[in-house]
Amino acid sequence: MRGGSVAVVGGSIAGCAFASAAARAGAEQVVVYERTRGRMADRGVGLCVHDDWAAELTAAGTLPAGVPTHRLTRRRWVVRDAAEPAGKPFWEQPFPFHSYHWGLLWSGLREATPASVVYRQGVTVAGVTGGGAGAEVALAPADGGAGAAERHDLVVGADGYRSVVRDAVCPGSRPHYAGYVCWRGNFDARLLERLGADVWPSDAVTTVCFPGGSCVVYRIPGPDGTRVNWVLYAVPPRGTLRLDDPTSFPPGHLTAELATGLAELLDREFPPRTGPA
Repeated sequence: MRGGSVAVVGGSIAGCAFASAAARAGAEQVVVYERTRGRMADRGVGLCVHDDWAAELTAAGTLPAGVPTHRLTRRRWVVRDAAEPAGKPFWEQPFPFHSYHWGLLWSGLREATPASVVYRQGVTVAGVTGGGAGAEVALAPADGGAGAAERHDLVVGADGYRSVVRDAVCPGSRPHYAGYVCWRGNFDARLLERLGADVWPSDAVTTVCFPGGSCVVYRIPGPDGTRVNWVLYAVPPRGTLRLDDPTSFPPGHLTAELATGLAELLDREFPPRTGPA
């Protein structure tokens, strides 16, 4: 766009990327509202970007050069099999992606945000209302006083699954619990070396499949060397979890019942050489 004022609600990866793109496209003013105060926590999880898309974003200046990546070329699918301790592969496909560490990618995007972008931290957006040729961003009382609002020509939502912008566009829309949970974590890649390159190839995303779920495993660059990122989708043991609202458990808040259920799932469904150490 040329000219005008753009507000971006949420200053994480998507928010920083869009703010940079809007500024480079000619917006007269770009304001990012981020509720986190100070430096955003390093979440230490991975994400993957297709090679072609990464090249396009880099050429456009949205994805800064120099952000550490790990190259991936294929995706393997395996299941538990009594005759194969490392699991039985049943499918493999090309996977031309690079993986990123969330914290390192966010840091790179934040540092590459044009100086003209106003990045306001510690500011919570309470709601967004449209009308006429633009929209108003209402700030929470602690961040500007009751009723404080700022008007922009365009408001972009990059504020996650509890998005106030989504609520403004689709009033009353709410996520519903799908009946399963997503476990995620990461660890030092050196812990996999003793299993052999055939079990966890460094250039592969390996997906372990089992009834009712799957686990995706791949390497990511880390602040202190290569790490392994894993994401496991499974139904929790009956009676151990009740979610009436979208939520997540931060590190250190896992219940003993859920931890036991996860350990039993790994012992029962994962190939022995891909299960817990």
